[in-house]
Amino acid sequence: MTHTRTLAQFAFRTMLDEVPGQVRRDACLVILDGLGCALGAAGLEQSRMMVQAVIGASGQGPCQIIGWPERITPPLAAFINAKLGNLMDMDDVWLNIGHQSPVVLYPTLAEGEAHNARGADVLVAFIVGYEVASRVVAALGTLFNVRDGKTSPSHLTGFGHAIFGGAVAAGRLVGLDEEKMLQVLGIAGIYSPAPLSHKSVMNMSMTKYQLDVAAMGAVMAARLAEAGVTGCTTILDDEIYARAMGKTGFWPEAITAGLGEEWAISKTSIKPYPHCRHTHYALDLLSDLMALNRIRPDEIEAIEVTGLGNYVVHPWSLKAPADPFYAQFSLPYALALVAMGVEPGPDWMDPDLITSKKVQSLAARVSTKENPNILSEMLRSYPHPEMRIPTKVVVRTGRGIFEANKEYARGDQFELSERMGEDQIVTKFKTNSAAILDKGAQETVIEMVLNLEKISGIKQFMDLLVSRELKLVSNRAD
Repeated sequence: MTHTRTLAQFAFRTMLDEVPGQVRRDACLVILDGLGCALGAAGLEQSRMMVQAVIGASGQGPCQIIGWPERITPPLAAFINAKLGNLMDMDDVWLNIGHQSPVVLYPTLAEGEAHNARGADVLVAFIVGYEVASRVVAALGTLFNVRDGKTSPSHLTGFGHAIFGGAVAAGRLVGLDEEKMLQVLGIAGIYSPAPLSHKSVMNMSMTKYQLDVAAMGAVMAARLAEAGVTGCTTILDDEIYARAMGKTGFWPEAITAGLGEEWAISKTSIKPYPHCRHTHYALDLLSDLMALNRIRPDEIEAIEVTGLGNYVVHPWSLKAPADPFYAQFSLPYALALVAMGVEPGPDWMDPDLITSKKVQSLAARVSTKENPNILSEMLRSYPHPEMRIPTKVVVRTGRGIFEANKEYARGDQFELSERMGEDQIVTKFKTNSAAILDKGAQETVIEMVLNLEKISGIKQFMDLLVSRELKLVSNRAD
């Protein structure tokens, strides 16, 4: 059994009743969280141009653009919904290194909606796809490289390798047999978006991460395999794929160790802020200090953060981000919003906040420095991700100095003390979706998604994910 074939067999054979009940529940919560992130993005002005472009490129189809009244074809639905799902950078992050959820969820929903699949079939496809994607991410190692006994951030950025998970999830819903599931992995591997230079973060834009293209490629891979197209069936059996993805190592044992016994979906981190996950440790600390000590934003003289090395470099160190996409990485900007009590969600992308003198004044009082011990911890953990990130925040005011430390971020589901409860995830969904769904639709979607395995067809809730207020002039010739 090769690694690629083992994954194909797992993807084809795994049944929902083999998945523990808590894992199934965790998966439903991740789906709900993802839908909320996409709904929150759908109402933002930044989404309009991308939706317009996709509608113009697509014919009529069975699949909903989340938030919008248009229906398009499955590949383009996967593309635009993955884009919306990550637009606010509020989607979950597996072990804080992998953004695979949009690449798995939206191909799953696209093919699930195209076939009006049973909720149980959609749920197991998503769980299996997430597992496959996570296994590949783990085999490719952490986001950092090790050279001469030192760790350094990778010079390449991209999460396109999650395409394997989206492809097998879509493959289950189009009805691939075991042999075609092997082919879909081979096709997906060849279709993986090449990793980008770190400029995709340093020169921030809407087009970061390649999740949209990977999601679209996943649907196409499944449909091609269904039609009989063949792929590279040994794609994950040597280090050539890892090298193509810009990785300096390959750990294939991560693909199969504990497969079917350990479940990645229960270890993902749910993000409470629409911001780079690496900043959340500091955001949590400031939020707690403000509440515990009743600190008013106008009495803050300085905020000092010691943590990840990212904090001291562009774009994390930006004190006056130019647009909402730079703002998603600017730690001073995010700390200013936390200090002001701005509710995390779509409001954080408001251009008026980005240019606000009050926000900029608070951001200017932030200073950062690196905790050198974190790199040592990363070196000891390599090639596995380091999940403990010791971070310290000091707030200086006229009435005293307040400080706190932590090692995990709120929403780290792998750490019991930081897990977000079901009620918190539901509240996040309601906050993000409030501009699109009325309260009745919100409650119905929540009920259906959290009981996904019991519903007869997913159109029951996909049909609700629409605002009649969002309208475009379509360029499509119907």
